[in-house]
Amino acid sequence: MKKIIIAVLTFLFSLHSYADFSYNYFQIAHVSLDGNQLTAKGESLNVSIELNENLYILAGHESTDYNDVDRKTDLINFGIGAHFPVSGNTDFFGLIKCIKEDDGLSDRNMKQYGSHLGIRSKITKKIEIMITAIWAIQKTESTNATSDMGWDLSGAFDLTDSLQALVNVDDDSTAFGLRLNF
Repeated sequence: MKKIIIAVLTFLFSLHSYADFSYNYFQIAHVSLDGNQLTAKGESLNVSIELNENLYILAGHESTDYNDVDRKTDLINFGIGAHFPVSGNTDFFGLIKCIKEDDGLSDRNMKQYGSHLGIRSKITKKIEIMITAIWAIQKTESTNATSDMGWDLSGAFDLTDSLQALVNVDDDSTAFGLRLNF
């Protein structure tokens, strides 16, 4: 029911024209992971660069320290995406992404490949939301490949013309940060 309400609200807000999305940005965030068995905190740094009117590439790094065990994880990700305007203030986007995780345990190093499909919409002159469905295939050195579906909900508030405050929530993590559009 929540998904239907969010979809309807996104559609209704998309009837207004406020958007001027940039897919050129630097983003830094504080990440909090609350998984089924472990919790962690860390920082992430991402960069996205538009290749042309509709294509963009991105890369990033996230480093997390687990609270419950003596373990640190480094994630490196990169991907390529495309975005298309649906209305004056809404974009539809898709992204193919690869993530490599290194936690120092040789049998746990993970590779993940995923596809992201979503909607990015400016609901007021200063507030945007992004709703994403994620399908991922994960493989560690000691396990067979598994697939998983997930979701991601993000919000951004324009502090200036080029600086945004961010919040991101997904299946098991929350992030707060800043995005500098260029």
